[in-house]
Amino acid sequence: MYIICRHSTPICWLRIGVVKLIGRGFSNEISGSSGPQHINTASKTIVIVGGGIGGLMFVIGLKRQLGFEDFIIYEKASDIGGTWRENTYPGCASDIATHWYSLSNGSHPTLLQHDQHVVLNTEVVSAEWIANQQHYRIIIKDLVSGTQSTISARVLVCATGILHVPCIPQDLQGIDRFKGESFHSARWNHEVDLSGKQVAVIGNGASASQLIPMITRDSSVQVVNFCRTPAWFLPRSKRLYTDREKWVFANIPFALRLYRNVAMFLNDAHYLVFMLKGKNLLRDITEGYCLQYMKRTAPTEYYEKLVPDIPLGCKRMIIDTPGEGYLAALHRPNMSINWDGIITITEDGILTQKGDNIPFDVIIFATGFKTNNVPFRITGRDKRTLQDYYHSQGGATAYLGTTVSGFPNLYLISGPNTVTSHASVIFSEEVQINYIMQLIKPLLNGSVASLEVTAEASDAYNDKIQARLAGSMYTYCTSWYLADGTKKIVAPFPGPLILFWWLLRRPVWQDYHAVDAERWMRQRRMEMFGWYLILLVSFLILVHIISFLG
Repeated sequence: MYIICRHSTPICWLRIGVVKLIGRGFSNEISGSSGPQHINTASKTIVIVGGGIGGLMFVIGLKRQLGFEDFIIYEKASDIGGTWRENTYPGCASDIATHWYSLSNGSHPTLLQHDQHVVLNTEVVSAEWIANQQHYRIIIKDLVSGTQSTISARVLVCATGILHVPCIPQDLQGIDRFKGESFHSARWNHEVDLSGKQVAVIGNGASASQLIPMITRDSSVQVVNFCRTPAWFLPRSKRLYTDREKWVFANIPFALRLYRNVAMFLNDAHYLVFMLKGKNLLRDITEGYCLQYMKRTAPTEYYEKLVPDIPLGCKRMIIDTPGEGYLAALHRPNMSINWDGIITITEDGILTQKGDNIPFDVIIFATGFKTNNVPFRITGRDKRTLQDYYHSQGGATAYLGTTVSGFPNLYLISGPNTVTSHASVIFSEEVQINYIMQLIKPLLNGSVASLEVTAEASDAYNDKIQARLAGSMYTYCTSWYLADGTKKIVAPFPGPLILFWWLLRRPVWQDYHAVDAERWMRQRRMEMFGWYLILLVSFLILVHIISFLG
């Protein structure tokens, strides 16, 4: 849906962000300030950390809904794009239907010349709330020159994402000893030619299942996939849309919207499979369907090892393309799986727990990401850092995944308990952004100095969702859905996305404490009085009509 593609995958989001609203009248070439010295950054009303999908969509919301311009995005990399900029491995793709994994508004994006609002190669080092001035003091670092500078902002938006910091398992020893080439799948080294090489791929999640079928197409590349936990494979065919279908989408009113809504409904219905513990007929049917596909597609000698011993939904499913996906690639003579476990990485390969030292030229770590990890220090109203607050809660915690008690005017995009294992993160981020727009509107028009969610509201909400999560399939295994070292489930939202939308459709203002808000509160009381008056008059008119007719 209106995507500018570079590799026929969602990596095209690298440069989508971005509608005419951001750079009206600019050319289509991407450019950006290389560091803070090129742009006046002494003070901004809004600072956005991260130039990925979330940060760019937030800018679209500012422009479209509020017509606001006094903001800046700090991006540590040399280009925008976030996770889809970082992940360029062969076969990289989204496992969510493209028509849903896209902007809801249907706007045709254009490329952005972002030198007015985006500062590249710039890392946010820290942010501290200054209560007597009602703003954040933010230290930034120019990664090109190494110089640091300070900027103040009334609103801080953390859009650093959840799947962009590579994770190497701590129990994987000997990495530094390896004398061959090694890299994480999210930091793919395109200068390394795999032809004729012995390649180890560690991990069998979504990234591994996408890249292995691609690199094994070259029969000279010998690949061994080191696996620890079997995964569930769900078949999903890919096809090209016909010219007739494209014509219908382009010319028939609401056809594209209807198609998107159907895709949304079908994907969101997977919630019934993933969430509920105990006997679940729908999950039993889905597991049986997956097992039949795996048995039909995988080589016979691998099938028993591939059958998961965890229930469907405990970890993210692998979407497999029949005939050209991971299971089909297992039939290739240059592809094999090793379940023996790794003791250590040696100078020339990998030593397994069976005592075999297998030589490799290249090791690829497809071992996932560090999640819910804020990459810079944020200090709140009571001088406690966000990291300390998370630790005190047993893991990442936020109200509606968006605001944090003790941290005024701080907003998290894709914060704790906002993602699902079955739905579009772009939609959930749009829901959050629309909610944030309502919260910051009184800040931007001067009616309020700061807003902060109360501890009582935050605790009540998180107690409720953790109770729901305790009855979900996520508790059956260890995954990135859980906080490190605890059993707290910090990533998924315990329900369908339509419920998430409903909860965030408008703020419950009683859950927030406002500073310097007397005029705003009087205005709100007057508005409420006006609505009550309208309801009263309507009721009296209705009573009068009924009595007249009677």
